[in-house]
Amino acid sequence: MKAITVAMLFLAIGSVSTHGADLSSNGASNDIAGKLRTDPLMAPYYTGKILPTPQKVEYRDEFISLANVAIVIGKDVETPDPLVAILVDRITRYGGQASVVSAPGAEHTAVISLGETDLAKQTQNVPAVPDKEQGYVLAQTTLGGKPLIVLKGHDRLGLLWAISSLTQLIHWHDNKTLVRAVVVEDYPRLHKRGFIVGGGDFFHPQARGNKKQPDTKLLLQQNRLFVLVCKANEPVYQHLTQADCYKYFWKHPDKMPPDAMIEEDIEAMGRNLTPLGITWWGGLRPHAAGVPSAHSARL
Repeated sequence: MKAITVAMLFLAIGSVSTHGADLSSNGASNDIAGKLRTDPLMAPYYTGKILPTPQKVEYRDEFISLANVAIVIGKDVETPDPLVAILVDRITRYGGQASVVSAPGAEHTAVISLGETDLAKQTQNVPAVPDKEQGYVLAQTTLGGKPLIVLKGHDRLGLLWAISSLTQLIHWHDNKTLVRAVVVEDYPRLHKRGFIVGGGDFFHPQARGNKKQPDTKLLLQQNRLFVLVCKANEPVYQHLTQADCYKYFWKHPDKMPPDAMIEEDIEAMGRNLTPLGITWWGGLRPHAAGVPSAHSARL
C-alpha cells in the first residue's frame, strides 16, 4: 500500500459520487440515490480507484453485476462471519443481494471466493498472494461462464484488506449494482498503521446531553469504515471512554462509579474491531497510554 493523501481520503469518505447516483423514476434507483445523499454508511463512495493505492493494480473497464452474489468460503478462513458481514452489507446497501453458499447456482450473477476455495484453485490467471505480512490478491476472472471474484490473503488482515479494496469498487450505476473488474497484488510497507482519535465521543452522546449526535452504534460503524478504508490495523483511542478520570481515580477504574460505563464502552469497541483481526489501543485520561485491548480476555 502506497502513500495516501488526506484530500484523497476525505474524497472517498465524505463526498457523493454522481456516477453512483441514478435519479430515474425507478423505485430502487431513487432509494439508492437517496441513500447516497443521506446514509453515511454508504461510504466510501465510488471513485473507480482503490485507496490506499495498491503496490500493483490493473483497472479494467469491465463491470460485473452483483444483483445476486454467491459467496463461497475456503476452509482456511477462520471465523468468517465478521468478514462476510462487511461484504454483504456493502452489496445489499447498494441494491444487490449476497449469501453464503457451498456451491454457486445458475441464479447467481457472480461468485465471490474467500480464501483457498475449490473454485479459486481451478483458476489459472490469478496472481499468487504476495509472500508478505498482510499481503493480498484481488482478481476478477471467469469460471464456468460465470464471473468469479477471488480474494486471498497472506493472513487474516490480508484477507480483510482484500475485502476493503473490493468494497471500494462496488457502486450503483444505470439501475444496477456493479463492481469494477480489477487485478490487485498488494501489501503494506509499514506493518503497523493507525491514528489517534478521541474514542470517548462515540459513546452515549445522547444520554450525555448531545441530542444532535447520532447514536453509539452508528458512530462505531462509521469509525470501522474509516479503519477499513485506511487499512489501519492499530488505531489508538485517546481517551477511550467519557468517564471523568480527573475527578475520580483514573489509575483505578474499579473505583469508578457505575455510570462511568468503562467496561461497557471497552466491550463495545471490542465487538466493533476485534473480530476483524484489528489490534486497537485504548487509554484512560489523563494519559493516552493503555493496554492492547484486543488481547483482553474479556474481548
